[in-house]
Amino acid sequence: MRLALLTSLCLAVACTKSPPPQSGAAQPTVEQFRALALAVPAEDRELAAAANAAKAAPALADRWVVLGQLWARKARASGDPGHYLSAEGAAKIALSLQPGYSAALALEAVVALNQHRFTEARDTAKAALAQRDDDLLALAALSDATLELGDIEASADAVQRMLDLKPNLASYGRAAHLRWLTGDAAGAQELYKRAIDAGWSRDAEPQAWMAVQLGLVLLELGDLDGAVAGFDFALARVAAYPPALAAKARALSARGDHRGAIALLEQALAKSPLVDTWVQLAEAHVEAGDSEGAAAAWAKAESLGRVSDPLALARGWSEAGTHAADAVALLKAERKVRPNVQVEAALAWALYRAGDIDGAAAASERALALGTGDVKARFQHAAIQAARGEREPALRELEALAPRVAALSPRLQREATALRMQLEEPVAQR
Repeated sequence: MRLALLTSLCLAVACTKSPPPQSGAAQPTVEQFRALALAVPAEDRELAAAANAAKAAPALADRWVVLGQLWARKARASGDPGHYLSAEGAAKIALSLQPGYSAALALEAVVALNQHRFTEARDTAKAALAQRDDDLLALAALSDATLELGDIEASADAVQRMLDLKPNLASYGRAAHLRWLTGDAAGAQELYKRAIDAGWSRDAEPQAWMAVQLGLVLLELGDLDGAVAGFDFALARVAAYPPALAAKARALSARGDHRGAIALLEQALAKSPLVDTWVQLAEAHVEAGDSEGAAAAWAKAESLGRVSDPLALARGWSEAGTHAADAVALLKAERKVRPNVQVEAALAWALYRAGDIDGAAAASERALALGTGDVKARFQHAAIQAARGEREPALRELEALAPRVAALSPRLQREATALRMQLEEPVAQR
């Protein structure tokens, strides 16, 4: 029943598993939304209880919102984006019963955000906040959507409002991410620790996610042992947690354990087949000398990435030094949807690989405008500077990054080492 509903409604509702619908496509009926919202797996007792509560009092909008929120939580924890369709179905039912209901609008904003409809997510979150300005879910969606759209001030304002209302895991975690993006590594670590401390609850997944984020910051700072400890904490809270498995694989690759990394990535992909993880697996196979495994992983990444995650695919291509023109095209299109620093950094490296050094320099400057400490973006900026003949600033950047280069992929580690050696050669030898 559920699979049939997903197949039919993907044609009419934005779905991350297929291209967006054409303009003018028929919209699902209320009954179709209801059926999707109620398509609960029998083994999920919490969802089943919420669905039964909604069926027992079908005219109560809040019952449908609770059901939708549980679907959204399941989507996040499982990595299955199809569950967001059920969340949206519940939100639509709630809004049909109570138009303008802030909690239902906030849920719709979360769905739009996770389906990469960022402008819609921002506007829907604002509509929810116009009804109730202390809606934490709407504020979270607004913060995330505006950040994706490159509006750092609006994102920070929403996070500050969250902190003022309720300093908890959700607000601390977003504040930590903003600190990291603006170059405050110490502040980011402290806020992630607060998020983790605030995350002891029956639902362990949010706390595990924050532990992974803290681990990634430590990895970026060159603290491999601390990073692995964070990833292991997450895995202790949520067994076989895909984000933690993929993150730990990065640490293993940095230490040269490519077979160990492959094993972790295969576990992660079995539960959550993300494009980024397929790209990471392809790279691990390359490092392990397995060209056949790398080709198979790239085939998966490319088939999924063109439809569901062009950013991850294009970034992977440009870092591998392949399909440069295609990567540039995908990233320029992506920048129109989400003009943020992450996309700018990826575009900078794709332009560099394509030989457009001036365009790469402009994109790289935009990517670093907030002061991010991201090692990969800063190394790539140094490489672009070197290509422009700016030897001294490039060398200074590489020297500053030297203690942290372990966070880079093995290939980029080699590239960083080679570039530094080249720039350190006496002028007479170059």
